[in-house]
Amino acid sequence: LTSAAHALLRSGLGVRYVAAGHSPRSLGRRVHSICVGVARDMLGGGTEPRGAAEGEARAAAAGAMDGITFEGAGDGHSLLMALARIEAEELGRDDGHGDGEDGEEDDDNGTLLVVDSASSVLSHHLSGDRLGP
Repeated sequence: LTSAAHALLRSGLGVRYVAAGHSPRSLGRRVHSICVGVARDMLGGGTEPRGAAEGEARAAAAGAMDGITFEGAGDGHSLLMALARIEAEELGRDDGHGDGEDGEEDDDNGTLLVVDSASSVLSHHLSGDRLGP
């Protein structure tokens, strides 16, 4: 989650977060609070809330949250389907011309893909009968 927050605020990357066994809402709340801390640090205020800078940090965090999408994956099949869909969407967005669909400059800095807890989704497919989870 911390890597996602730093990618959003410091690098301007989009983030696609695929999680197994987590609620997207709770992940969103946690990423937002981490983004507020990162924004505070970027504004030179440290990680503690302080006056007017707190409002700026919260505004920056709220804006950064537009750059992240969450998906759930309950099993290996749904994880692979999500990854295939993400790949198709990413390849569809990158037309190779450096411009958006409407002819304007494309401001996409790239995308960070996070697959969280994939081992819990895939481990029983990868391990033998004698191996533990």
